[in-house]
Amino acid sequence: MELGVFIPIGNNGWLISTTSPQYRPSFDLNREIVGKAERFGFDFALSMIKLHGFGGPSQFWDYNLESFTLMAGLAAVTSRIQLFATCAVLALPPPIAARMAVTIDSISHGRFGINIISGWQRREYTQMGIWPGSEHYRRRYEYSAEYVTIIQNLWKTGRATPMVRRLASAERTGFELLVPRYGELDWSDVSLDIRRGMRRGVRRRS
Repeated sequence: MELGVFIPIGNNGWLISTTSPQYRPSFDLNREIVGKAERFGFDFALSMIKLHGFGGPSQFWDYNLESFTLMAGLAAVTSRIQLFATCAVLALPPPIAARMAVTIDSISHGRFGINIISGWQRREYTQMGIWPGSEHYRRRYEYSAEYVTIIQNLWKTGRATPMVRRLASAERTGFELLVPRYGELDWSDVSLDIRRGMRRGVRRRS
């Protein structure tokens, strides 16, 4: 069994309260927490991603840091603990996620991983015009599995042929807004550095 810490990337951590201590997230705060977790022998630190808070009197999670860049900073100031950033698949193209992971894996010397989330809170994505519609609730795990396959193929071989086009053509759904953009990319330009960067890590973690 491995033990980890879910770090406070959003304001006030995990307390929806107006009477508890109020604070905004910062790199310094998370560096202190992860540093202590590493010294106390915890195995990993995980940061979530939140793109829209819940508001209200407590302004719960209305203020947030970004997961990948936070973990990149923490990778540079830690030495043993594993670090996991969270990837919202609707908001981040898979080749960009793959390359950012390679970069942070290099900074951390093999201690980095990705937590995949399919997305459930409509308001997070409608504000950016990228919510696929209610059909996403039925297909989000299939979409996420294909997203992971693309990333893994890029890490292993430097190339990937997206199969998610079939989701867009099966019927008229919100996936038509997102999936074809991935299918039109030339994957060959993200080959050599990704293949060299993550192949060892993929084998080690699989």
